[in-house]
Amino acid sequence: NFNMSKFIHHQGRVQGFSQVEEIALDSNKLTALPGDVFQTSKEIEIMYLNGNQITLLNGTLFWGLEKLASLYLNANKLTHIKG
Repeated sequence: NFNMSKFIHHQGRVQGFSQVEEIALDSNKLTALPGDVFQTSKEIEIMYLNGNQITLLNGTLFWGLEKLASLYLNANKLTHIKG
């Protein structure tokens, strides 16, 4: 059973997903995401981050994701989005 939360914590970036158009990290108990975690995933169009425990999003998280059209953040604990 692949645990994306542990993968991101230990690896720091999502590697090898350069052609992925949709990424679902919903309900993974994530509390934060590194600002460059999706740096190599330029094709993402839909991102599910809902149902986690994220309190802060770094604005650099979405840099280079020009095709991102839908972002789901509901059911988190967001208090800040850094610029």
